[in-house]
Amino acid sequence: MNATFLRKCALIISLITGLVLGLSFSVRANEGAPEPEKTAPGPTVVEVPVLLMPIATSSGRMHYYAYLLIQLEIPSPNDRWSVEDKIPYIQDAFVRELHARPNVQNDDPMLIDVPGIKARLAARIHDIFGDDRVGEIIFKELALPRGAQSSE
Repeated sequence: MNATFLRKCALIISLITGLVLGLSFSVRANEGAPEPEKTAPGPTVVEVPVLLMPIATSSGRMHYYAYLLIQLEIPSPNDRWSVEDKIPYIQDAFVRELHARPNVQNDDPMLIDVPGIKARLAARIHDIFGDDRVGEIIFKELALPRGAQSSE
């Protein structure tokens, strides 16, 4: 037998041995792993892309824009995809609603009317779906200038 043939055989045997040892090690490592906890599925959250919300008073004077990151709570995980498919429509309805009326309390540009805004956005969600597919509207982030505050 020539030396090249013996080297090839040795290489093949060492590769097979390495695979067998590696597989047996990974099986042993997984044997001691705890089972993942099985919990009942809770509400799912769908994120709406960042919106710019104009902050203007009833006179129409524009003061600044606020960045708003919204999450929609979906009570049934089965409805997640139908809500995600409508995100462009939801985003459009939200932008129109946020630009239609002042988003402040008592005509004060430094006090944002968060409960009022959430109620208006919930009405737009109801217009789109007509049912209770979307639960709570969550303001994940509301970026305001220094000194401004939300009314929550």
